[in-house]
Amino acid sequence: MEMKFKFKIIQSLFNQRVKKIVRANNYKKIVFFSVLSSLLLSSCDQFNSSFRRGISEGVINYKISFPNAGRDQMMTSLLPEKMVYTFKDNNSVAEFETIGGVFTSRTVAIQDSLLVNSYLKLFKKKIVLQLDETGLETMLSEQPAMTIIDTDIMDTIAGYLCRKAIVVYDDISIPEINLYYTEKIDFKEPNWCNQYRDIDGILLSYEIEQFGIRMRFDATSVEEVKVENSVFSSIKDFKVVSFEEMKVEMEKIISTFNM
Repeated sequence: MEMKFKFKIIQSLFNQRVKKIVRANNYKKIVFFSVLSSLLLSSCDQFNSSFRRGISEGVINYKISFPNAGRDQMMTSLLPEKMVYTFKDNNSVAEFETIGGVFTSRTVAIQDSLLVNSYLKLFKKKIVLQLDETGLETMLSEQPAMTIIDTDIMDTIAGYLCRKAIVVYDDISIPEINLYYTEKIDFKEPNWCNQYRDIDGILLSYEIEQFGIRMRFDATSVEEVKVENSVFSSIKDFKVVSFEEMKVEMEKIISTFNM
């Protein structure tokens, strides 16, 4: 709004100048200032467009890799290979599963109510961890302390211009992480519920470590599609567990995959 107001002031000044020239019957200057005014305002519109945010709902597809996974190809083949991230109205759903659906994960984050539901299905067991703002802060407090260093390095990922950031941990035994994020997708505070909450942009290449599992996500495509509100609804038939109980179940998964 402020930028549009400035442009209107510029246009008004040009119009005043043109009126003075008309009174002086200087037609050459009239043409010159009219053309210049049009060019300037056209450039301003293009300049303003470049600052508009991008899509506000859609799906991002990520390729998943496991930096700490062993070399056992049999075990590696059982791990999830992709994640589907659906977003709308600053809410999101992240879903992935292993081959055959032995292990599936679904995390629903509702920003308005500051609620996160993490669904986990392991064989026939179905459990869900429900976190409010306090529970989320408790979980994030267990993450290792880190410093995020922004850089001027840019790259294009899945068709979006991204900025590189480097994550350095206080614990020097933890390797640093390179991540890329874009501000060209209309999502307010997309990382409010994860350890990268200080980054105001959608992560298109990053790593997370949770429950002892280190995972890397690299976006392969971003699709603008209509997202139904039902995508964010709660799922029935899942047993509510505590954070400690969820950790135990995740440890079982780590043991199964020999990670």
